[in-house]
Amino acid sequence: MLGNLEWMDKNKTRCLIMWRRPEEWGKLIYQWVSRNGMVNSVFTLYELSNGDDTEGEEFHGLEEWMLLRSLQALQTESKAEIITMDDGKGVKFF
Repeated sequence: MLGNLEWMDKNKTRCLIMWRRPEEWGKLIYQWVSRNGMVNSVFTLYELSNGDDTEGEEFHGLEEWMLLRSLQALQTESKAEIITMDDGKGVKFF
């Protein structure tokens, strides 16, 4: 479970324990995108976490803060870009 705990303050009195690290969620999301031929596609955050297409996937229902961190990890790997859309944030996969 090493790496799944993140301290929320400098005094280490509050922590966040994650089921999976953001990088792991990002990997699962990208595998789904690749498996379904959706590379070079754009999604809203809502579509990814709550859409009909992702129902049954492990990341379906993922909280927005964790989804964003997961997508940021993919962005660091140049596999995605978080974009601003009319109705909020979205992501384009590469």
